[in-house]
Amino acid sequence: MNLHRKLLISSALTLVLLITLLAGLKPKGYRFCNDVNWMQNNNGINIGPIGIAYSRDSLEWTDQNSIESGITVEMAVKANRFQFNGISDILSFWDGTSPEPFMVGQWQNHLIIRVRDSTWKQGYQELGVRSVLDRGKNILIQITSAPLNTHVYINGILNDNSLSACIVPKAGLKGRLILGNSATASDPWTGEIYGIALCRKEISSEEALQRFHDWDSLGRTSLPPMAQASHFFQFNEGRGAIAHDCIASGIDLQIPRLFHIIKKRILTGPWEDFKWDKAYLTDVIVNLFGFMPLGFFLSLFLSEIGAIYKWKKNIFVTISICFVISLCIELIQVFIPTRSSQLSDLVLNTMGGALGGMLLKIFFGGKMANCLNQDSQDSQDGQDMSV
Repeated sequence: MNLHRKLLISSALTLVLLITLLAGLKPKGYRFCNDVNWMQNNNGINIGPIGIAYSRDSLEWTDQNSIESGITVEMAVKANRFQFNGISDILSFWDGTSPEPFMVGQWQNHLIIRVRDSTWKQGYQELGVRSVLDRGKNILIQITSAPLNTHVYINGILNDNSLSACIVPKAGLKGRLILGNSATASDPWTGEIYGIALCRKEISSEEALQRFHDWDSLGRTSLPPMAQASHFFQFNEGRGAIAHDCIASGIDLQIPRLFHIIKKRILTGPWEDFKWDKAYLTDVIVNLFGFMPLGFFLSLFLSEIGAIYKWKKNIFVTISICFVISLCIELIQVFIPTRSSQLSDLVLNTMGGALGGMLLKIFFGGKMANCLNQDSQDSQDGQDMSV
């Protein structure tokens, strides 16, 4: 009977451990391939939930001393769905630091423009345009900025909102151009991009409207070249792993076959990932209670087979093993697309393992002690009979 119980406990622990490892290491979405495809009937790329495109080299586009004439970011896009869990990055510049110094993104169906500069009081400035990224609608976004202000045109029409500052940080607007996600792959965007133009010039309202008419005349599926643009991606290749810059040679966008995380983060602090929403609360609950079965059966295993009868020592060993298992999962997640390595997950997993061990003590402590005493007595009786 004793052997049968040990085999049963060992099997249960093994099963729980395998389920825990599978849940922790399973890629969300079951995809390793980069979800970026060329449009078939017109120019452009379609970016899926696990997709990214980026320049291999840094774009030394502009600095604070060279923006007297202003700058313009123009992009023709179509959002495929609303983004509810935080802001999703449509386009960003990444200079090796996180978060990015410049980002154009989507929250729900609103357009968000965020510029970061350490010299500013809040560290960043943000401009929002409401209800312009309706699902399935092609729009032309023109963000034009001078030293003292920033304006946004949607389909050639000036939006009422503006920013009383330039979108170029003090260090300049430079870095790797990233589309469809952030450098850490934590802010995915889904939709279609038909063209991107970067210009060292502030455009007028007349120019913005004329650009929209030119784009509209092409069926809103191909962005015409912009005069005086310094970088222009028309996405007219139709295949391959590179979207060429039609103006600056050597500055091309890479579309890798496998999804690639540019900046891998290890054990991200909870202050960086915290979001006051249902998805974050669900993640906390799953990580806390998901490790409780492992802690319970691990503590039971240590009591039955490991011969660790003292509960304080048992709980300590249980917590230590759960910590090591969770740490291994979080470190491996660094290299798994669509997964993130988070310090909060490590803490919650360890706490869950501790709660599981304590549950064994609370509900079965007395019974386990009796079983162990009985086993010890049976063993002693067996020895006496053999004598």
